[in-house]
Amino acid sequence: MFRGHPKKVSNLSFNSSFKVEVRCPICERKRWVIYKSIVKADHTICQRCIVSHNNSKDLIPGDVYNQVTVLSKTRTGISLGKCSCGTIKEFSNEALRSGKAKSCGCLKGYNKFPQVLRGHQHPMWKGGTSAERQRTMATNEYKKWRQAVFHRDSFTCQACGQVGYELNAHHIQDYSENEYLRTDVDNGITLCGDCHREFHAKYGRKNVSIDQINIFLQEVF
Repeated sequence: MFRGHPKKVSNLSFNSSFKVEVRCPICERKRWVIYKSIVKADHTICQRCIVSHNNSKDLIPGDVYNQVTVLSKTRTGISLGKCSCGTIKEFSNEALRSGKAKSCGCLKGYNKFPQVLRGHQHPMWKGGTSAERQRTMATNEYKKWRQAVFHRDSFTCQACGQVGYELNAHHIQDYSENEYLRTDVDNGITLCGDCHREFHAKYGRKNVSIDQINIFLQEVF
């Protein structure tokens, strides 16, 4: 099915921005998607099913990803790992697989400058008026992540289908508990302002999970 005047798929170019209605082959949910997005992805699986599939793959204890050795599974999509420097912490499975998480952070060079002044010791300290998350949201990396989520979802709320106007890039798995997923496009989903507020009003803003967003999307539809 097509929005607007019907057109044959054969008449659409690979870069066509014409929207077509597709059905996810896994959950059979229907949604409107820009045609060129389907061509690029080469499938019609919805974001919810992709995320569920990716995060259901457990890592094997003993496997090594860059400087991290997997110790055990802690919860869906998250594993306990030991860095070569000796630090033990939780890692996102996808971050380890993709190479986004190469270490506990020691490879970034933070330990090369032990005398760097931070927080209230820094001469530019202004009393902590900017929260850590606000500073992150102001970075180019975060802004690019937000736009990437919107583009992938065709600027459409994945809960109610609203196109454009007051859209939010919602973190599927908790922002504060999953550092390496903060700018992972697969961990983002587009929600309109109303649906975003409704979700957090129901589930709060801490310890949110993929199970909650899945339930929320099913309830809306």
